[in-house]
Amino acid sequence: YGGTILYSGASTSAETAEDFVSHVEQETRYPTLARERLFATYGYFASGIATTALTAMAAVRNPAVVAFAVQRPMVFMIGGAATSIAGMMGASMLPPEQSALKHAAFAVFTGAQGVTLLPIMALSLIHISEPTRHAQISYAVFC
Repeated sequence: YGGTILYSGASTSAETAEDFVSHVEQETRYPTLARERLFATYGYFASGIATTALTAMAAVRNPAVVAFAVQRPMVFMIGGAATSIAGMMGASMLPPEQSALKHAAFAVFTGAQGVTLLPIMALSLIHISEPTRHAQISYAVFC
């Protein structure tokens, strides 16, 4: 009913259907500020996912880091969580005018998230050798 009332109200003001549709399209578009904020938000989201993944991948490929994470997982996770919280607080407390520092704090936050995942991944790996193959193949299965 709302659409009918809206359209009948528009038609009584001597607008054509094309004018009404054009007016509705203009009103439903995002304002420039909203578009800029959406673009920035999705940019931060994508860069955060990428930084977290790259940091986790770099940590997994370093045997010394993996050994430390497996031997002392709580120390590793608490240190990663503290670094993550510090980066998050820095990113949220810095003013937008200091964009370089704000981006650096965000990179610390997302990087610490990736490193904090390492003990979880390293401790949950189970190596299974398939006995029916001639060559031993080791598979990593996440539990």
